Amino acid sequence: MDLKSRKYQKNSKVEAVEMDAMRRSLCISRKDRVRNETIKQEMGIEGNIVQDIEKKQLTWYEHVKRISERLSNFKVATDRSMEKEKA
Repeated sequence: MDLKSRKYQKNSKVEAVEMDAMRRSLCISRKDRVRNETIKQEMGIEGNIVQDIEKKQLTWYEHVKRISERLSNFKVATDRSMEKEKA
């Protein structure tokens, strides 16, 4: 199984759990045969949880990237100041 199909499989499981939670909160059974779009509309939800998770992951990645750049600049500055003290 390739990486793309694994990701799709995980995403579909997360989406299924999300829909189950929405159905339970509205007291709608699967037997009622109500479409997912209708349930999302009644709850006032746009998009899905997978998209929200991906956005948060990207935000975190950007944060970590900025911090690592700042730390590397700080390390270079610290190393230079220590070289001056030795001389």
